[in-house]
Amino acid sequence: MDSNIRSATIALRPLSPGDSISAGIQLYRNHIKLYLTLSAVSHLWLLVPVYGWAKYIMTAGLMSRFAFQELIDEPETVAQSRAKLNARLWSFLWLVVQLGLRWIGVYILSMIALFFITALFGLAIGVLVPVSPIFSVIGGFVILGTTLFFLYAIVRIFLRWYISDVPLSVEKGITAGQSINRSWTLSQRLVGRIQIVIILSFLVTWPLSVLTSLASRWMSQLLLDQLFLGLEGTFTAGWLIFVLGWAIGSIVLLPFWQIIKAVMYYDFRCRQEGLDLELRH
Repeated sequence: MDSNIRSATIALRPLSPGDSISAGIQLYRNHIKLYLTLSAVSHLWLLVPVYGWAKYIMTAGLMSRFAFQELIDEPETVAQSRAKLNARLWSFLWLVVQLGLRWIGVYILSMIALFFITALFGLAIGVLVPVSPIFSVIGGFVILGTTLFFLYAIVRIFLRWYISDVPLSVEKGITAGQSINRSWTLSQRLVGRIQIVIILSFLVTWPLSVLTSLASRWMSQLLLDQLFLGLEGTFTAGWLIFVLGWAIGSIVLLPFWQIIKAVMYYDFRCRQEGLDLELRH
């Protein structure tokens, strides 16, 4: 392990948001060729329905496992990590399905609750407005505040599941559902920290996202303005360039985000479980 990472993590201490980003960048830089290769291969798997999607999700989890093993100074080779995760291939796909169902369920229930609450406020306002028009203004602010509160609550719930794939990638004898529940448990009282780390990570990766987007648009415009292609050919080439630009950006960014998940998982376990990493590892 790099000495900078070792000094930040070997004591198994909690990390600040800045430490988390620094550790993520350092881990990525130390094995950039390996991570980019894994990411490129995983994106090719997306072209294969169902099985390929499961391989993509598993490979993303493999990146997190590889990073976590580095953090606790027990590194594995990619072959070792892959051998341990291959047996859970379909569990990774099932995890994403379960997460999707939970997200949809939370959203639907929240919207139903919001509808009934705003409807009650609307009825109350309708009764009180004839008494004093100011109740209309107050009611409007109450409804707006209630809507914002529900949206905020939904985001916080989603963030509690943000690292759901990491326990499945790291811990022994765990199912997809248990991995989701582990994310929920480990992130208790730490949602604010997740938000900060995600915002900082976005700021770090934003220049690359903008660069690939601008490059794709520039190349597409170049085709439209300077190449004498038929209308159909121009559209097809422009679309392919857009997809290529997205793929390049995604290939480069996926490892970073998976590493950041591993760093957060490491940090949360240090905070919530002390030094009890070896028991579950």
